[in-house]
Amino acid sequence: MMTGLAPGYGHAAERGERRTAVSIIAEVTDPQEATHPVMIVDISASGARIHTDLPVLDGPYHLHFGVYGVTYSSRFDIARHVEEGENRYWGVHFLDLSADEITDLRRSVNVIAGEGGYELFEWDDIMREIGEGREEVRIGFTSTGEEVLVSPAFVLSAGVEGLHTYMDARESGRTY
Repeated sequence: MMTGLAPGYGHAAERGERRTAVSIIAEVTDPQEATHPVMIVDISASGARIHTDLPVLDGPYHLHFGVYGVTYSSRFDIARHVEEGENRYWGVHFLDLSADEITDLRRSVNVIAGEGGYELFEWDDIMREIGEGREEVRIGFTSTGEEVLVSPAFVLSAGVEGLHTYMDARESGRTY
């Protein structure tokens, strides 16, 4: 078995990132710009563990994958690699995800891990949007990162507790 660890990279847990086991078919573009299918076997918002048959080469790699209908594409560094016969596993660190993509991926990882939950904006922020005269007001995000829009009249009639009840109902699949 051969292992390697790039300097400056630790485990996701050491960086405070949740990792979770997955089986996501993805595609790697190698330094020669050839594409290869791979399997992501665990993932965090900052990186992934990939099962591949590719040798480690010098140069830039790109990973292309999707989670909950959102497509991600990022260059990555190979932080560590393990070879067990013909099986190779790479621990990779994403380099090109935007702050919004990292936030979306973090939400998705939390949902996959069973730790997801909705995000309800602060009441003052919701009221500020109502004051701007919008027809629909953003009140938060579902656990999968979907933006939640409702009418100002609904916000005013529901109040803070009613918005929490509404979000709980959405998350559980109940209709309101």
